[in-house]
Amino acid sequence: MIGNIIHCKLYKSRFTKENSMVDVMLNYDEGLNQYYGLVDLALKYEIFNKISTRIELPDGTKIYEKQLYKTPEKYFTADIMKQLEDAAAKEFKYGKMETQENEPNP
Repeated sequence: MIGNIIHCKLYKSRFTKENSMVDVMLNYDEGLNQYYGLVDLALKYEIFNKISTRIELPDGTKIYEKQLYKTPEKYFTADIMKQLEDAAAKEFKYGKMETQENEPNP
């Protein structure tokens, strides 16, 4: 796998916090890696736990981070991705996230 880790900084936006910084991995053969950086976000918001050199998943499985990135589809399930989406909204968006279910019906 040949590529680079690119540091992206958002200077100004209506929807996200200014000066937000995020790293992305660009693989020259496959393009952007959609899972890169999600482990750090999951650890910050306690979706995953770090135990010594391994990552503990919500189901109790302990795995090395390198192995997790080799087969991400196996470990980033729909439930975990939903939790990560909520965590990313807290991390990068302004204000509170309200769902349409909470809105009153006209």
